[in-house]
Amino acid sequence: MTESTPMIRVEARIPADLHAMFKHAAKLENQTLSEFLTLAATQHAQRVIAQVEVIRFGRDASVAFSDLLINGRGPRIRLADATPLHTETFGAPE
Repeated sequence: MTESTPMIRVEARIPADLHAMFKHAAKLENQTLSEFLTLAATQHAQRVIAQVEVIRFGRDASVAFSDLLINGRGPRIRLADATPLHTETFGAPE
């Protein structure tokens, strides 16, 4: 983040033992508690978004692919035009 990035405050109520664990982990990483929590939350958010988008894209691509198989158009004009030459050159497919 840059100096010009607007900052907002986020608050959460957590048990004291979690707070102590987060502070200890941040200290081990030589980070402030805010830096540690921001990084952890950012990494988790990126993983969640990536997983959901991959699943969504995978589903959408599958639907589009299936639709093309079922309802697809025939060969394009250039492919249809090239078929006789291919058959003449290489023979008919077996």
